[in-house]
Amino acid sequence: MPRLDRDEKMAYFYEIEVCPQFRRQGIATAMVNELKHCLRSQGVSSLWVGTESNNTPALSLYQSTGAVREPELIHELWYNNI
Repeated sequence: MPRLDRDEKMAYFYEIEVCPQFRRQGIATAMVNELKHCLRSQGVSSLWVGTESNNTPALSLYQSTGAVREPELIHELWYNNI
């Protein structure tokens, strides 16, 4: 989607899920990194994701793949300059 504050594209992803028996094998990390790669190739400059503030596994995944939590927006994390 186009950004309203500047002439760039941004993307939002809603949810990522890995079947329980395949968790903790790097699959979600690989999916996020592939998503970022695909978006970069399409000219997208930033990506945001929302999650609950107590969803520790999701927060760990997003932060370990480069997202930064917005202090004033407790449910949002941003990947800038992807």
